[in-house]
Amino acid sequence: METASALHFDAEFDSVYGAPATPLRLVQPGGTLEIAQSTSCSETVVWNPGALLGAKLADMPEDGYRHMLCVEAARIDEPVLLAPGAQWQGWQQLRVL
Repeated sequence: METASALHFDAEFDSVYGAPATPLRLVQPGGTLEIAQSTSCSETVVWNPGALLGAKLADMPEDGYRHMLCVEAARIDEPVLLAPGAQWQGWQQLRVL
């Protein structure tokens, strides 16, 4: 699992990070997006296809990879085992600041 205070990338990128204690902030020239997740999601996945993989995706415009970033709340390292009828909840909240 990786740790970083800020991410910068210019090619295909796919990494798993420990869930942050406070919401993440995606800062762009047009504004900031705050990304929070439930404590039941112990990891955060950050992914961008980059130019080569992006060109292979049928629904991705030619330079679409430059305008997208996937940030997903996840539970990867510890499986969630549920008894019949039991429930588990995980959430992610996006807020424009």
